[in-house]
Formats: sequence, C-alpha cells, structure tokens
Amino acid sequence: MKQVDIRIEIDPSLSGSEVIIRTDKKTGLTEQIVHAIEQCVENEHAQITVMNGGTMFLLSQQEIVRVYTENRRVIIDCEAGVYESRLSLRKLEKMGASP
Repeated sequence: MKQVDIRIEIDPSLSGSEVIIRTDKKTGLTEQIVHAIEQCVENEHAQITVMNGGTMFLLSQQEIVRVYTENRRVIIDCEAGVYESRLSLRKLEKMGASP
C-alpha cells in the first residue's frame, strides 16, 4: 500500500477551501483521490425533506442508515429515528441518498 501524506492548513484569510494534490505523476490513486474529494463536495450540503409524525425535517444524507419501502411508502432509517419521504427510491438513488 502506498503511503500518502495528508496535511491540512487552516488559513483564516481564505474565503473558501482549496485542495492541492502534489505528486510526481498522475496515477490511478490520484484519480481516486480527486473523485473522492469531488463526491464529498457535491454531497456536503445535500439534504432531503422527510416527515415524522406530521412534522417536516431536513435530513443530511450522511445520517441515512438505510432506505426501504413499506406499504408503498418510502422509509428512511437514521440513528436519530425513522422518517418517511415523498421521494421515490429511484429519485433518492439518483441523489446518492442510499447508503
């Protein structure tokens, strides 16, 4: 297994995040790292509107443990509880909400 050194620098003068990858050549590993970072950025703020007991909540995709159907309803299990979604399983999969 190749060793990858990871260093995080906190710079209050920056208005956002910047990722720099330094390597001697482009490899499959660097491509995987770039892809993983892109996925994290895309999903960082993704939230799903769910219902529980008539109350609407915004749920982060990272909180989802499993998604399934029961009696034609889409159920989302999380560590914090069980919720119902009006979105279809197919739509949730396209959003990347399935664990």
